[in-house]
Amino acid sequence: YGNDPAFASKASAQLDHLAALHVNSVSFVFPIYQASWTSSTVYADPSQTPSAANIRTFIRAAHQRHMRVMLRPLMDERVFQPAGQWRGSIKPTSPGAWFGSYSSLIMGYVRIAQSEHAEAFDIGSEFDSLQGYSGQWLNLIASIRNSYTGLLTYSANWAIWYPGWGWALDFLGVDGFFPMNVPANATQ
Repeated sequence: YGNDPAFASKASAQLDHLAALHVNSVSFVFPIYQASWTSSTVYADPSQTPSAANIRTFIRAAHQRHMRVMLRPLMDERVFQPAGQWRGSIKPTSPGAWFGSYSSLIMGYVRIAQSEHAEAFDIGSEFDSLQGYSGQWLNLIASIRNSYTGLLTYSANWAIWYPGWGWALDFLGVDGFFPMNVPANATQ
């Protein structure tokens, strides 16, 4: 991630492997951050979040292999797990400021998705505690639609109801972590 000088070769190797498996669509998931689960500022970490150039490189390499691409920024929750929190329990001290910061960051990735013709964009994932802010989500979706012509989704947590603003998206995404009755020593 970040500005890894070997990013292009690593991406090519991974995409070559997927192409050999006849994969026709990929989701490029990359981390975004906030300092704590109550922070109102969302940011890209230059050492962990891929640079715009690397995101473009990935999209172009996937398209060269005739794969459709979805960009999926994903809140990395490691910094607030010591407090027992996760991306679904975020409680920013200022929800308005959080949405402003989040929207600003996301729109940069939306512009990349549009200019590189990425076929889909995931506007968020598992923000259970923030899904009730329908007006803010609808404003973000409207802003994205003004500059992006691809498909939009949101990845809801499998364990709760889909947000009421889901009607404004092109398709519904669900992150499923369904319990499985598998022995601890099971092989892949």
